[in-house]
Amino acid sequence: MSKTSKALDLNLDSLIATMVNGSLDFTNLSWKDCESAAEELERLREERDEARREVCVLSVIYANFYSVGEEKEAARDRGWDCFKEETP
Repeated sequence: MSKTSKALDLNLDSLIATMVNGSLDFTNLSWKDCESAAEELERLREERDEARREVCVLSVIYANFYSVGEEKEAARDRGWDCFKEETP
């Protein structure tokens, strides 16, 4: 892990702890903190969607009620939007 990555993790950990404690003063929140938090949220969302896609693929392979190619239907049945089309 790089120095920058470690610093980012520490900043996010501190930000999350402050948010959890309910003591976040948004007037003192820096733009860098907001940007870091947004980047981390996007990374986590991408990771979550990838895991959900894997669940849907495995559901199609191993479940009796889906056929090959119905991964998007498996996601819809769970209320997930993990197969959304990428738009430029």
